[in-house]
Amino acid sequence: MRILYFNFMADLHGSSIGSTIKAKELLSHLEALGHAVTYQWRYGEARPAGSRRPKNRMTGPVILKRMLFTPKEILKNITEYRREAKAIKRIRPDVVIARLDAYKISTALLCRRHHIPFVLEADGAMSFEWLEFHNQERKLNRFCLMAFERYNFHLAQKIFVQSNVTRDYYIQLLGRQEKIAVITNAADVRAVTVPATRLRQDLGIPQTSVVCGFMGSFHYWHDAAALRRITENLLLNHAELCFLFIGQGGVSADSIRKEFSQRPWSHRAVFIDHVPHDQIQNYINIFDIALAPYMRQRLFYYSPVKIFEYMAYGKAVVTAPFGQVEELIQDRENGLFYNPDQEGDLETKVTELVLKPDLRFRLGAKAKELIAGAHTWSHKAKQLETLCWEVCRNANQTKP
Repeated sequence: MRILYFNFMADLHGSSIGSTIKAKELLSHLEALGHAVTYQWRYGEARPAGSRRPKNRMTGPVILKRMLFTPKEILKNITEYRREAKAIKRIRPDVVIARLDAYKISTALLCRRHHIPFVLEADGAMSFEWLEFHNQERKLNRFCLMAFERYNFHLAQKIFVQSNVTRDYYIQLLGRQEKIAVITNAADVRAVTVPATRLRQDLGIPQTSVVCGFMGSFHYWHDAAALRRITENLLLNHAELCFLFIGQGGVSADSIRKEFSQRPWSHRAVFIDHVPHDQIQNYINIFDIALAPYMRQRLFYYSPVKIFEYMAYGKAVVTAPFGQVEELIQDRENGLFYNPDQEGDLETKVTELVLKPDLRFRLGAKAKELIAGAHTWSHKAKQLETLCWEVCRNANQTKP
């Protein structure tokens, strides 16, 4: 099967890193299954991981920028239509997979014109995300955003999303229940290339320390305030504990670093801006406790890659029981839940794991077993392969 993949995300290695990882892993595993996959990263792929995001080239008053944003995004479809048409003509795909993005319709129109089976990757609750986080509440923006999303769903033969929460959101909003499949995130175990003793030494972490690790940005949804609070309290009360923070970005990132650098225990709070994904296993390997804190939100539609990766490497995870996380983890069976509405509960759960190494090992072993049995990228690629074969068969049956 010849598969052509289009992705329009502009921040592949920043806030969208989880979605980027999923796309690359799924497609590479489809290649391993014998399919010919062509990647078309329409924006951002040339930017090296860890570099700064390009500045917006639009100049002028903020109000004018906002007024022109939606028309500008819609007009991009003309350019994209021409570029994608050339790719389709050159590759002659059996099926096209495209990432759903705001105001994008070019791929769907091309597939309809050329009678090519079209699969839509709708990982995030896109319209909710833009209306909630990207200031798109103006009536024109809202109308265009929803109209383009609906039309993509109408033209796609199949849609896959990353969580049951996302599926339910789209069913309630758009219907099309029969079209929507859930393909969650996953994780594979890569060989450790840097011994734990050496990495600890390089990072200044004592060999006997208990390492509490966190991967991600310091945005509010990661409950940055709770991270700040528990770090100080736990490091003051447990001399054997160190924190390792991997990631950058978020409104609290600079203030947390500055604040921690002035504390007497600052050498036990280690920060790393960026680790390439093919090296992340070396760092997770030295975690004893893995943190994935979240705040309560109106729609927790995520499928956090970090949690799958923590579990795949057999780490004891502490997280909040929201959305898909609650489906993946069984409290005190393969992870620990804390109540984000109860002040101090995250600290209590981490303290329990610091003091009980046997509990850490038991939770980690069960977590690793679950991921290996049902949530590797091979499992997910086979789901996507089945979905692609289905749309191809249906397309052949409906040809005149």
